[in-house]
Amino acid sequence: MSSTSLRTLYRRTLRAALSFPSYNFRTYFFQHTRLLFRSLPAQPTSSEISALEDELASIRRQALLQRSFDSPLLVVEAETPQGRSLFRRQVQKSEEEGNREWPQGSKGEPTERSDS
Repeated sequence: MSSTSLRTLYRRTLRAALSFPSYNFRTYFFQHTRLLFRSLPAQPTSSEISALEDELASIRRQALLQRSFDSPLLVVEAETPQGRSLFRRQVQKSEEEGNREWPQGSKGEPTERSDS
């Protein structure tokens, strides 16, 4: 698998992780995905890539299941007037600007910031 297609798989898995409506699941799977891909060797084998694709399918199924249950926003999930959390708005803004990096805090976790 080429580095471009591996990067595409990485981005698809991150997007699937961000599709969770629950803040806790969303941040867990976001960090889990980052750690999983960083632990890969420079040239992953086909079995490792297959495991990553299975992980993507699993995350998508879990997100779909969780979306079927409605839950209120947590305190850390300040909702914007557009109805999106601040982190998702920041990710969308960085994608629109063409930034390939995901927003990160000082320890590598997703950041929560308001646009002032």
